Amino acid sequence: MSSPQELSPPKARFSLHSERLGPLPLVNHFIERIGLEALLDRHVPSDARCAVPHARALGVLLRSIIVEREPIYRQQETVHGFACGMFGIGSEEMNHLSDDRLGRALDRLFDADRAALLTEVALAVAERFGVNFDECHNPVRPSASLVAIVALQAARFADARHRRSLLGTRRTIGSI
Repeated sequence: MSSPQELSPPKARFSLHSERLGPLPLVNHFIERIGLEALLDRHVPSDARCAVPHARALGVLLRSIIVEREPIYRQQETVHGFACGMFGIGSEEMNHLSDDRLGRALDRLFDADRAALLTEVALAVAERFGVNFDECHNPVRPSASLVAIVALQAARFADARHRRSLLGTRRTIGSI
């Protein structure tokens, strides 16, 4: 029979460090693929004195809306609850993130040419994801164009994925 000293586990050479990721790796992949930060940086330029550029602050808000939907005054807590870099800002920029900083970024977004920004985002999505604009109509509201594009792509995906289960029934989307 073995002695108690032989049964004790050896000292651990490794330690476990866990971080919360949530859906942010997937969200970040699409944001990077669209090139959203570069588009925001071009349309909502920052002053060199800004600790957190407007484009990155707006990226934090976008990710927060997708993931947590917390109020602006709780963004710093939300960002710190996830792994470093998941919200598109580094650890140094995390320390400078505040509701005032985010508010200034939103002010600059309001002052920017949002129609041109939305057009460039829609064109980037079309280019990188292969969206054909021949199937979309031009509504009065520009924001509805992007909704129509996303709805068409979602319907195509759902139709292709569930074609066999639909037993010949076709799904169509009318104008929005």
